[in-house]
Amino acid sequence: MTLSRKEYLYQLSDLSENSHTAEYLVTVIEKVIEGIGEDRICAVISDNTANVRNARKIIHENHPKIENV
Repeated sequence: MTLSRKEYLYQLSDLSENSHTAEYLVTVIEKVIEGIGEDRICAVISDNTANVRNARKIIHENHPKIENV
């Protein structure tokens, strides 16, 4: 969402053929961060399953300016 409250979909991916480990999710999210630019992302928002929660934690450790929501 932008400051003017416009929403954009950057990427839609079918991840069903891979195990959704935290490490795998981090690689997917890191590609999006690289594509958009770290300075243009303020937060990673997701559900609270253990693997996703761990992935968000790793992303926040690698990119402290990106909030873990």
